[in-house]
Amino acid sequence: MSAMPEEIARETAAGSEQPPRGLASPEFFFLLQRIDRLDEKLSARIDHLEEKLDREVKALSGEIRALDEKLCGETKALDEKLSGEIRALRGETKALDEKLSGEIRALRGETKALDEKLSGEIRALRGETKALDEKLSGEIRALRGETKALDEKLSGEIRALRGETKALDEKLSGEIRALSEKVNSRIGSLMLWVVGAVITLIAGFAGVIVTLAIK
Repeated sequence: MSAMPEEIARETAAGSEQPPRGLASPEFFFLLQRIDRLDEKLSARIDHLEEKLDREVKALSGEIRALDEKLCGETKALDEKLSGEIRALRGETKALDEKLSGEIRALRGETKALDEKLSGEIRALRGETKALDEKLSGEIRALRGETKALDEKLSGEIRALRGETKALDEKLSGEIRALSEKVNSRIGSLMLWVVGAVITLIAGFAGVIVTLAIK
């Protein structure tokens, strides 16, 4: 522990300060110097990094401001463009709404007029249908009455015809019976006449034969 390493001796020799005797060992003093130099180097490095970071931050800030200004400009232009298109669309929508509202009102009026017209025609058709129904009902009742009268008339005529047919049948039956009796009587008389004629002829032929035989 009494002998210092060669590196520590060089560091100590290179230093501008000599360690106070009796306060600290050379090794401790060397370490303090080493810490001081490292702190200086670290501080310098940090300062350098801070400066570099500041430059980069400033550069980035400029770029960000430029991008922000560009974005703001583009956003403003897009907002104005969209606002104009929205205003145009609102105008077109309003015009279309007014047009459609007018057409709807016109259609409602036409629908109302058509409904009233159809209602009137339906009422007229109902009246005509009712009148036609009453007329047909009257004609049907009249036809039923005429049919009933015709049925009664035809029934009376049929009954009369049946009576006339029955009387004619009875008359024809009597005439047929009388004619049959008359025919039968005449046939009987004719048969007697024929028999008499035949007998006369036979007698005549017999007389002639007898006369011829006598001669």
